[in-house]
Amino acid sequence: MPDVIAGYLNGGYSVTIEADGTKTRKTIDPSVPPVHPEHMDLKITDWCDAGCCWCHEGSTRRGKHGSIDATLDLLSDLPAGVEIAIGGGDPLSHPRFPDLARGLRSLGDERQPSWPAPSAKLADGPSRREGVARP
Repeated sequence: MPDVIAGYLNGGYSVTIEADGTKTRKTIDPSVPPVHPEHMDLKITDWCDAGCCWCHEGSTRRGKHGSIDATLDLLSDLPAGVEIAIGGGDPLSHPRFPDLARGLRSLGDERQPSWPAPSAKLADGPSRREGVARP
């Protein structure tokens, strides 16, 4: 029996997420459309100092950071199990990234956040790692 960590109804569909990351979507009523996304790409900053020539985001050192409070407010209405890919720019350079990580954890459920984690950024010190590492 799979270890289900989250499950929700999304319109006419039932969605479950297993501990190994497997997502299963079952149709209950195809005439009822989904009411929210099952996956969200969330750009929290347009700031980045890497200058990668292949970057499709167009992020630069002149980029602005988004509001973490508004982001958490938006995410609070999503059910547990919705996958959230946090990006940017360089999301770990957002000065309130630890607040975002703690805020996601405080929602008290199993949302599925992910973000790029370059080791150089995590090595910036305990304040940077504090919001990222699980207690």
